[in-house]
Amino acid sequence: MNKETTQFLIKKAGGPYQVAKLITEQFGKITPQAISQWEMVPPRRAVQIETVTKGRVTKHDLRPDLFGENKNVA
Repeated sequence: MNKETTQFLIKKAGGPYQVAKLITEQFGKITPQAISQWEMVPPRRAVQIETVTKGRVTKHDLRPDLFGENKNVA
């Protein structure tokens, strides 16, 4: 996983501003600038992104090194 892949997945989730807004509403403050700087999504944030995107972007997509490959992809 590299920064380009991470940013692609953040864009798929709605972009850094939308992701920051959704995470802030449910889990506490994070800025879009912080999200834009991620080389890799922190594990806790990967779980939160999966939750706020209702599974559109999964923790498996964001951190396959920790959560394994997504086996539920059709």
